[in-house]
Amino acid sequence: MHEQTIWTETPSMKDFFVNPIHLVLTFFTYGGWCAVIWLFRRSVRYELTDERLKVRSGILSKKEDEIELFRIRDTKVHQGPIGRLLGLGEISIRSTDDTGNLVLKHFPTPREKREQIRQFANLAKAKANICTVIPESN
Repeated sequence: MHEQTIWTETPSMKDFFVNPIHLVLTFFTYGGWCAVIWLFRRSVRYELTDERLKVRSGILSKKEDEIELFRIRDTKVHQGPIGRLLGLGEISIRSTDDTGNLVLKHFPTPREKREQIRQFANLAKAKANICTVIPESN
């Protein structure tokens, strides 16, 4: 069966230009700091398919992590004040996978993307006949 790609994203640069520290460093290094940050952010790619969440990163050497969607336990979104203004944030993903936890940083529309991850994780769990058991508390 062929995997279907739902979306592919790279970290955004929107927040870079409103952060005063970045502006000062960029000004004093004649754009070098901006180029370095841009290069590092462009070297990361997030991809959601109907079976997995993939994270590819690296400039010279490449690293690829993936989480099977049915192994995702929990997702969270964090947006600071600048992130809220610009529509950026972080998506934290907890999983039972050996990859462990992932944080997708500088992510555009994080609430929408988190909701999509959650929906496809629930579909993957249903497809794999996996249910969550919640222990009773006294």
